[in-house]
Amino acid sequence: MRRSTSTVRRACAVGTTAALIGLTTGLGLMTATAATAAEPAPAPTQDVVPAPGAADDGSTPPSDTETGADAGAGTGTGSDADTGADTGTGSDADTGADTGTGSDADTGADTGTGADQGSGTESPVLPGADTTPPPAGEQGPTTPEVAPAPGGTVAIDGAAKVGVTLHARTTGFVGARSYAWTRDGDERTLSVDDNYTPTKDDIGHVITLSVSDELGAEPVSATTATITQDVRFPDSDAEGVAAPVTLTDDAGVAFDHSFAVAEGSGTITYSIGYADPEGLDADDDRAPEDFLPDGADFDPNTGRLTGTALIADVSEFTVIASNGTSTATLPVSITVRPDVAVGVLAFAQDYTFDQLFDDEEQQLNEWVILPDGSTIGIHQSEEAPEDYSLDDGNPTVRQGQSLWVSGAPVDQYGNAAIDLSEDVELPRPAVTSDVSTDQVAWDDDEGAARVAFPHASTHRLTVATSGVSVAFDVTVVPNAATVATVVPTGGRGQLAYTGTDATSAVPWAIGLVAAGAGLLGAGAVRRRRAQR
Repeated sequence: MRRSTSTVRRACAVGTTAALIGLTTGLGLMTATAATAAEPAPAPTQDVVPAPGAADDGSTPPSDTETGADAGAGTGTGSDADTGADTGTGSDADTGADTGTGSDADTGADTGTGADQGSGTESPVLPGADTTPPPAGEQGPTTPEVAPAPGGTVAIDGAAKVGVTLHARTTGFVGARSYAWTRDGDERTLSVDDNYTPTKDDIGHVITLSVSDELGAEPVSATTATITQDVRFPDSDAEGVAAPVTLTDDAGVAFDHSFAVAEGSGTITYSIGYADPEGLDADDDRAPEDFLPDGADFDPNTGRLTGTALIADVSEFTVIASNGTSTATLPVSITVRPDVAVGVLAFAQDYTFDQLFDDEEQQLNEWVILPDGSTIGIHQSEEAPEDYSLDDGNPTVRQGQSLWVSGAPVDQYGNAAIDLSEDVELPRPAVTSDVSTDQVAWDDDEGAARVAFPHASTHRLTVATSGVSVAFDVTVVPNAATVATVVPTGGRGQLAYTGTDATSAVPWAIGLVAAGAGLLGAGAVRRRRAQR
């Protein structure tokens, strides 16, 4: 059935009003850096120059570098003294291609040691030069050629964090490599493998990797950034995802919960986050802290949640820990249970929920009866459902009219001391009257007891449930009499007659909200959902 805009506004206003009363009346109460060593200048290499007079068979002459035996282009013997190609001193001194010292010293291309010592690159053999090999026994041992070792680079792959394996990455090394991992301020070698996994002992330190090869090249090093450790909550899996924490507290009882991380380096700070950011309505402007339990205080330096909650409710949020290089998130759910029931919070209204959607103009009235028997009246008009007035008068109806009455047990803080879960049927209170002619019957459609008043007088009704009860008076005026009309004055201000501040929170107001902003509405809405 199509509803008019005014009636929808009206219905919304009723729920809003009840919740406001509940909130406003009686409490008074987060990689390692890859370092590459400067590549040393390559060692100079020598070009081998073939000596003139190489063998005709195409074979390669001996290497320019010799040890021991004479490898000169000319050879001086005894009294033989040659000029031009050879100039000798001692028994045989050659000049030009060969210059010898001792028995036979050549200069030029031959570098000799012992009996014959050359000094460098062999000179070409000149015409007439002495090429006679030295006598047997004048040749010395040969020194093997040593190739200069080329330079290399080293880098470290992997994040500089505890538990993360670091790997050596090298280029330019020729021989087998040797590795050494060390920690700043510690001369011990941590590992000689090509990888290393930092431990907690490495936190705050820098790890250095030095690499060398078997040809004796100078070691090349690389260092990491300062080693850190990721923050991690207790009972986290291998990926660092924390298991949700579920806690239970009691209304009025102080609590102290610690959400500190089990691991993490450096300075760690904590903050509160949404349990389900994507599930928030676009117009929900509540901050994450607004989802903490009532009366809770959170310390961002320690991750402790302390306080005393008076509102029985379920709070879902997350605790976020960070040390600047990593973060971890802990899902938390805290249920605050109500205290024992000490009284009944009752409701009475002179309309049905169907009437909320009628186009007929009429004033709608509802009363909240607190456990001590005092009442709060809420009065709305069809013309301006967003406006309402409050008073502390008793429920008032005309003779022959009816009230729909219900209630629930509440604790000393105004929390409904019953299970308000969607799948749990609300308990049915017993409603009685001190006037025998009053007609009392349970109305399943409204989830309340309907009380009809045939006679005009003051009637005292009692609502009992869960071993507790509350009584209140109802004024029934004759049909000929005029029931006073309360002019709406807006949703702010004071109660019409008592001057009580209507915007101050009280426990019974809290209880009203905890009870679902009206048990009458909760019961009726559930039944109508079931009928669809």
